[in-house]
Amino acid sequence: MNYLTLGIGLLILVKGADVLVESASRLAKLLKVPSFIVGFLIVAIGTSAPEAAIGVYSGIQGTNLITMGDIVGSSILTLPHS
Repeated sequence: MNYLTLGIGLLILVKGADVLVESASRLAKLLKVPSFIVGFLIVAIGTSAPEAAIGVYSGIQGTNLITMGDIVGSSILTLPHS
C-alpha cells in the first residue's frame, strides 16, 4: 500500500509540475515576458515552497525552532564557497 501511495504521489507531483510550467509559459507569451524570467521565477518558487511549508507546519504545531533551523540551514548551504 505504501508503494502505491508513493507512486500516485509521484505521478501527481510530475503532472502538477508539468501543468505549472505549461501555464507559466502560456502566461509569459501572453504578457510578452522573456522565458528566462519565467524560468527563474519557477525555480525560485520551487526552492522556496518546501521552506514555506515547513514554516507553516511548525507554526501550526507551535514548534517554531524547526523554522529557525530550516532558515539557518538553508542560509548556510547557499553561502558562496571559496
